[in-house]
Amino acid sequence: MEILQLTGTSYERVTQALEFAKKHNKHKPDMSKVEAAYAKAGVPLIETVRKFYEEYGGVFDDCELCTQSHREDGTTYTSALDFTFAFVCNSDYQMKSINNSLFTSFYASCWSADEYEDEDTTEKRIDEEFAALTENTDTYYIGEIGYYYPAEVWMNAKGKMFVIHDYEDGVIHKFADFAEFISWELQFHSLDAVKEK
Repeated sequence: MEILQLTGTSYERVTQALEFAKKHNKHKPDMSKVEAAYAKAGVPLIETVRKFYEEYGGVFDDCELCTQSHREDGTTYTSALDFTFAFVCNSDYQMKSINNSLFTSFYASCWSADEYEDEDTTEKRIDEEFAALTENTDTYYIGEIGYYYPAEVWMNAKGKMFVIHDYEDGVIHKFADFAEFISWELQFHSLDAVKEK
């Protein structure tokens, strides 16, 4: 069982972990199955999302992100972080979620955050905030990804990722790429190694 010690900044460690996991990935998605599911749902499988699935689909089915601690006797104990990678392309359950709308999820979370605003004011503000946050681009559901309480994740045609946690009302987080998102999810945890399962 191979293990790689990670070094550098959080982003650099995640990048190293992703490269290691891609090298050991034996569960790449069946893209014909993905294409059929998207076609059935009437959702376009845009090139950016396709490339994401081809590069990262199944990437942590055979590897896991780890933290390490040292025992009193000087030995190192390695334990897996509770991180979920439930991509649409690798899960029959998630395939049913292709139509998940970022706007609908954001809209629902905003209502719980603004229970005292009148309806017209809230709807207008939500529309304006959503347009600004997503840069007026279409977004496509990727799956549930994250540490302990995974987030719902979408991607736009530029490859930016949009993230909603159900415990944060009225909030969309935006990331330039996959590694930046994972780094943010693990900001309070030590990512020390990646290993084969």
